Amino acid sequence: CEVINQSKIGDAYYFARRPYDDDETATISASGPANVTIVQFTTEDYYDSLTVGGMELSGDLTDSLPMNFALPEGPGEILWASDASVNDKGWALLLRQFGATADFHLDAVKPLAGELEVLAAYGRNEFPGEGFTVKIGDSDRHALPSSAFAPVSIDFADMDPAAGVVGGVVTIALANGSEDGGVSSYRVDFADTQ
Repeated sequence: CEVINQSKIGDAYYFARRPYDDDETATISASGPANVTIVQFTTEDYYDSLTVGGMELSGDLTDSLPMNFALPEGPGEILWASDASVNDKGWALLLRQFGATADFHLDAVKPLAGELEVLAAYGRNEFPGEGFTVKIGDSDRHALPSSAFAPVSIDFADMDPAAGVVGGVVTIALANGSEDGGVSSYRVDFADTQ
């Protein structure tokens, strides 16, 4: 049902259908934990209903308002349905979602690109934009490179017999997984002990 009024009021999302028509169905998807507050509710008793947190609501609930429902953590739905006859004033609710961050664990994989795209599973109910990308890398100027790609060992054999001169071969034993493209190069710098 595309005629449900949707807006944002402070920290809450506002959904309303007033008045409503025959044969409407709608699903409002959300992610919990969340709190749903019914602020207006008058529908045809028994036949036009809103289901919130597993509880089916219908009829004139004006004297019981506001009504609060807790949605548990994870995906959740609010369901609306009206039958083929008799309509009433409709309903309105506020949805407040909690938890500003989501933990996302990514097992070690060879990156296929230099960015990770993040999209909201429930569209504008979770994130007002189209999504966003974040650059991925093994290090940045604030963090040390991951030890996952550190070489197992580095050896140097000085092949130049002259005193005060260094020349030879650096042998790097690659980290597990580095040979399949996880590491494209190592940089070797020479420095004195002072």
